[in-house]
Amino acid sequence: MGFTGFLCGQVAFDLFDQAKREKMVHPKVAKTYEILFSEMSFNTVNGKEIKLDEVAAPIVILNFWASWCSPCLEEFPSMVELRTNFKEKDVLIIGINGDEENSLKEIKRVIRKYKINFPTVTDPSGEILSKFNVSSIPLTIIFHRGKVLEVVKGPKDFSAVEMQQNFKELLEREKAVVKAN
Repeated sequence: MGFTGFLCGQVAFDLFDQAKREKMVHPKVAKTYEILFSEMSFNTVNGKEIKLDEVAAPIVILNFWASWCSPCLEEFPSMVELRTNFKEKDVLIIGINGDEENSLKEIKRVIRKYKINFPTVTDPSGEILSKFNVSSIPLTIIFHRGKVLEVVKGPKDFSAVEMQQNFKELLEREKAVVKAN
């Protein structure tokens, strides 16, 4: 019985440790993303230009997706909820769609169907995806003040209490620093 308990504890620890390692971003990759953040600008499907280094929101989420990607579509309701729970001046989500050319009609259909309430950028040439070295989707990069907080490969539950609480705490600490100065 004692050995079984030890073994179960070790397996749980190993799984937790593996999950922690998977969230870690190699420093060179993080630096590349941060440089791109300081240089990138996008044009949304609505014709608005977004320059990342001029965004006022302290938290910026880049989500790479495609209309044919089931896991991408599955995470949209939680992204819409996250966007609803935070003001755009605090958390800005930008969807970057990697569908091929002539897909704007399909992209707009997905936007309507999932009631996407954040800017969407199309990348039919794959130039943006290539710069960010996106090899699989969905891929989400979460930045705070231009620094990488987290990179998520695969779908994420953006409505998770822990994630939203972490964002609230981060924003509250930032507001406290501003008040102190």
